[in-house]
Amino acid sequence: MPRMTAKYRGAIQLASAKLPPATFADWDNQSALYQKLGEHNYFWNSKVKAWEKGKTAAEPTGLVRIRVWAAAENVEQVAFDVQKELSHRNYQCLERSGPYPCRPPKQLESRIYLTMEMGGK
Repeated sequence: MPRMTAKYRGAIQLASAKLPPATFADWDNQSALYQKLGEHNYFWNSKVKAWEKGKTAAEPTGLVRIRVWAAAENVEQVAFDVQKELSHRNYQCLERSGPYPCRPPKQLESRIYLTMEMGGK
Protein backbone atom coordinates (compact mmCIF):
# COMPACT_ATOMS: atom_id res chain seq x y z
CA MET A 1 0.00 0.00 0.00
CA PRO A 2 1.39 3.45 -0.92
CA ARG A 3 2.02 6.10 1.74
CA MET A 4 -1.21 7.79 2.75
CA THR A 5 -0.21 11.37 1.86
CA ALA A 6 -2.70 14.24 1.75
CA LYS A 7 -2.59 14.04 -2.06
CA TYR A 8 -3.30 10.30 -2.13
CA ARG A 9 -6.00 10.47 0.56
CA GLY A 10 -7.66 13.33 -1.33
CA ALA A 11 -7.44 11.39 -4.59
CA ILE A 12 -9.25 8.41 -3.08
CA GLN A 13 -11.96 10.64 -1.62
CA LEU A 14 -12.41 12.56 -4.87
CA ALA A 15 -12.49 9.44 -7.03
CA SER A 16 -15.01 7.82 -4.69
CA ALA A 17 -17.26 10.88 -4.81
CA LYS A 18 -16.89 12.11 -8.41
CA LEU A 19 -15.90 9.22 -10.67
CA PRO A 20 -18.25 6.46 -11.79
CA PRO A 21 -17.83 3.34 -9.60
CA ALA A 22 -16.54 1.23 -12.49
CA THR A 23 -13.93 3.85 -13.44
CA PHE A 24 -11.27 2.75 -11.00
CA ALA A 25 -11.27 -0.36 -8.88
CA ASP A 26 -7.67 -0.67 -7.63
CA TRP A 27 -7.13 2.16 -5.11
CA ASP A 28 -3.69 0.73 -4.24
CA ASN A 29 -2.27 1.81 -7.61
CA GLN A 30 -1.42 5.42 -6.80
CA SER A 31 -0.05 6.35 -10.26
CA ALA A 32 -3.05 4.93 -12.09
CA LEU A 33 -5.41 6.75 -9.72
CA TYR A 34 -3.68 10.09 -10.36
CA GLN A 35 -3.73 9.42 -14.10
CA LYS A 36 -7.43 8.58 -14.01
CA LEU A 37 -8.19 11.82 -12.15
CA GLY A 38 -6.12 13.70 -14.74
CA GLU A 39 -8.18 12.12 -17.52
CA HIS A 40 -11.25 13.53 -15.79
CA ASN A 41 -9.63 17.00 -15.73
CA TYR A 42 -8.60 17.08 -12.05
CA PHE A 43 -5.16 18.25 -10.91
CA TRP A 44 -3.36 18.48 -7.58
CA ASN A 45 -2.81 22.08 -6.47
CA SER A 46 0.14 21.77 -4.10
CA LYS A 47 -0.21 25.38 -2.90
CA VAL A 48 -3.60 24.73 -1.33
CA LYS A 49 -3.06 20.96 -0.93
CA ALA A 50 -6.29 20.05 -2.70
CA TRP A 51 -7.52 18.45 -5.90
CA GLU A 52 -9.17 20.96 -8.23
CA LYS A 53 -11.14 20.74 -11.42
CA GLY A 54 -8.86 21.81 -14.25
CA LYS A 55 -9.32 24.43 -16.88
CA THR A 56 -8.75 24.01 -20.57
CA ALA A 57 -5.07 23.40 -21.19
CA ALA A 58 -3.06 26.26 -22.65
CA GLU A 59 -1.28 25.73 -25.95
CA PRO A 60 2.39 24.74 -25.59
CA THR A 61 4.84 27.63 -25.89
CA GLY A 62 7.14 26.01 -28.41
CA LEU A 63 10.12 26.78 -26.18
CA VAL A 64 12.69 24.22 -25.11
CA ARG A 65 14.23 24.84 -21.70
CA ILE A 66 17.45 23.04 -20.92
CA ARG A 67 19.46 22.77 -17.71
CA VAL A 68 23.11 22.06 -18.46
CA TRP A 69 24.78 20.60 -15.36
CA ALA A 70 28.47 19.78 -15.34
CA ALA A 71 31.74 20.27 -13.47
CA ALA A 72 32.16 24.00 -12.80
CA GLU A 73 35.24 24.25 -15.01
CA ASN A 74 33.41 22.57 -17.94
CA VAL A 75 29.86 23.91 -17.73
CA GLU A 76 30.43 26.96 -19.98
CA GLN A 77 31.89 24.80 -22.77
CA VAL A 78 29.21 22.14 -22.43
CA ALA A 79 26.45 24.77 -22.59
CA PHE A 80 28.13 26.29 -25.65
CA ASP A 81 28.31 22.85 -27.29
CA VAL A 82 24.62 22.15 -26.59
CA GLN A 83 23.61 25.57 -27.92
CA LYS A 84 25.77 25.14 -31.03
CA GLU A 85 24.39 21.67 -31.79
CA LEU A 86 20.81 22.85 -31.45
CA SER A 87 21.49 25.87 -33.65
CA HIS A 88 22.48 23.40 -36.39
CA ARG A 89 19.00 21.92 -35.94
CA ASN A 90 17.25 25.27 -36.47
CA TYR A 91 16.91 26.30 -32.80
CA GLN A 92 17.68 29.83 -31.69
CA CYS A 93 18.85 30.64 -28.18
CA LEU A 94 16.52 33.22 -26.63
CA GLU A 95 18.07 33.24 -23.18
CA ARG A 96 21.19 31.90 -21.51
CA SER A 97 21.89 32.26 -17.80
CA GLY A 98 25.26 32.64 -16.19
CA PRO A 99 26.62 29.66 -14.29
CA TYR A 100 24.95 28.87 -10.98
CA PRO A 101 27.22 27.02 -8.53
CA CYS A 102 25.60 24.03 -6.87
CA ARG A 103 25.29 23.71 -3.11
CA PRO A 104 27.36 21.24 -1.08
CA PRO A 105 28.06 18.44 -1.50
CA LYS A 106 27.90 19.26 -5.26
CA GLN A 107 29.77 22.59 -4.92
CA LEU A 108 32.29 21.60 -7.63
CA GLU A 109 29.45 21.53 -10.19
CA SER A 110 27.48 24.37 -11.81
CA ARG A 111 24.32 24.81 -13.91
CA ILE A 112 23.50 26.99 -16.90
CA TYR A 113 19.95 27.38 -18.13
CA LEU A 114 19.16 27.75 -21.85
CA THR A 115 15.86 28.77 -23.43
CA MET A 116 15.66 27.75 -27.08
CA GLU A 117 13.01 28.18 -29.77
CA MET A 118 12.57 26.20 -32.96
CA GLY A 119 13.12 28.35 -36.02
CA GLY A 120 13.80 31.44 -33.98
CA LYS A 121 11.64 34.55 -34.14
